[in-house]
Amino acid sequence: MSAFMYGTSQPYRSVRCGDVIIHRHLQLAISYHQREELSWDAYLRYAPKGPLRSCCSSNCCSWKLKTPIQDAPNNLQRLLQSHTFSIKKSSWRASGSAMTEISQGHISPSAAEKHTGSGHDSLIETAKQHIDQQLILEGRRKFSNHLEDHVLDYFHNNPINIEACLTTCIKLFGNVVNNPTEEKYRKVKAASNTLKNTVLVVKGGEDLLLHAGWTPRVIEMEKHWVFDAAADSVRFGVLKEALHLTERALHTVHEKAEKKRKEREEKLHKESAEKERIKLAIEEDKAARRQRAELMALGAAASPPPPSAASTGSAGASPTRRSPAGAAPKPH
Repeated sequence: MSAFMYGTSQPYRSVRCGDVIIHRHLQLAISYHQREELSWDAYLRYAPKGPLRSCCSSNCCSWKLKTPIQDAPNNLQRLLQSHTFSIKKSSWRASGSAMTEISQGHISPSAAEKHTGSGHDSLIETAKQHIDQQLILEGRRKFSNHLEDHVLDYFHNNPINIEACLTTCIKLFGNVVNNPTEEKYRKVKAASNTLKNTVLVVKGGEDLLLHAGWTPRVIEMEKHWVFDAAADSVRFGVLKEALHLTERALHTVHEKAEKKRKEREEKLHKESAEKERIKLAIEEDKAARRQRAELMALGAAASPPPPSAASTGSAGASPTRRSPAGAAPKPH
């Protein structure tokens, strides 16, 4: 009997539509808490305002204002249980009249189903889609801001390094998006050359992974980057947006990287030419010095040697007078 909920016969007037909507929203909010994607306080901000009008007039919002956010999951469960019991209690009291009205044709089972809550499933599903979309857009905005403000910072990051970082991110993100069931693409070692020489070289590269939904985790005593979100989760939606933004950014970076490469090549060419010029100048100077030394040596060998001091002295002295032979020396 599709007209009944909770295993009991529920008349269309036994449960107010607002109560059922609150009940569904509580269930949806708890599911967000369990996935750690959204707090209850944030849920009320992101949820469509229309379905929450009745909620805002109930004890739900007053409870929210008095309850610390960190205690929200447990309180949500208690509130959900209390609300479920209230719905059951009111349905039990009116179950007899409900069956009577349905049997007498006053209300059709489909109308009863609509008012008892099953018909609100599509409404809550729409609310969930709305919230998920808001969260994905919020994640996209944060990723885009970080990409523009920190990674695409050409003052601190070299365009060539940025290009390598984005290329690696596109590969990581694309493998998960295109192969959501393949576990091998959802984990990469932080110490691998794939990350260490590309993403982690760039200022802001590590946080780029965080904004895309990847989380650091120690596996078997080694740090890994892991993406463990389901294919229908908000984080997976953010990853898709991150992939699109990264691909778009790579086109602009590629032009600047090519320009930077040409500038670097020209600089290296100039430096190499300057070194070669200096080397040639040094070699020419050495050759000139060697040539001068050789010429001086040849000139010295061709000229006569200068007279020695002994020969000069003997040639310039006057002949010495000799005493006559046999002459006796003069007495002193």
